[in-house]
Amino acid sequence: MQLNDRLICAPTLEEAIDHQPLIVAPDTLLIDVIALMSQERGKTCSLPNFHSPSDQISIREPRSSCVLVMHSDKLLGIFTERDIVRLTANGINFEEVTVAEVMAQPVITFPQTSCRDIFAALFIFRRYRIRHLPIVDDHGQLLGVVSPERIRQVLRPANLLKLRRVSEVMTPQVVNALPTVSVLSLARLMNKHRVSCVVITSDHGQDSCMPVGIVTERDIVQFQSLKLNLSKVQAQDVMSTPLFLLSPED
Repeated sequence: MQLNDRLICAPTLEEAIDHQPLIVAPDTLLIDVIALMSQERGKTCSLPNFHSPSDQISIREPRSSCVLVMHSDKLLGIFTERDIVRLTANGINFEEVTVAEVMAQPVITFPQTSCRDIFAALFIFRRYRIRHLPIVDDHGQLLGVVSPERIRQVLRPANLLKLRRVSEVMTPQVVNALPTVSVLSLARLMNKHRVSCVVITSDHGQDSCMPVGIVTERDIVQFQSLKLNLSKVQAQDVMSTPLFLLSPED
């Protein structure tokens, strides 16, 4: 089967649209926005360096990586996980700031009738360096949102992944930190380098680092929802581990 034949099976833009995006009013407090973006799934996380009844904490798996800010039927702005990381790094009090004060605006939207190909959405993601694209109808009314998560859910990548080696698609510049670094410092690293994760590495000396875990933007949202003191929680206490490692030649 040729590449063109494989791409014919790609899902349509319609399939990738989340028709039930999270929507909030402009005067919603950020702490309430974070609670809305996070949904408890019954997971727990141990904090081995802490000695209190809260050593076992519940981890919430976010329902959405963004919220749309609307008044009546008008789309005013968008607020994402990356914004939460940025505000965390800047020490913003989420209980005192409304989403209207920090949302991204104006919002880049895409008419559904312009193109029915999901690759058009991917092109816009890359061109404007965004990860959430509201889809509107011919009258500018909101239909839903397309995001990388939604595309991954509907895309059948098995054939496409066979066309590339890991070395061809990986990011060679990896932001890393030691296990003892605070989660607040990790948020600052993510914000500084505009990355969605920090790899946690152990120091083996002589410029040799072994990856032992990872902390992501989504984790920061979870921790903020749990109201953890991120300046006191270390990466090793909350990082995802073990990691699934690949070779560049895979």
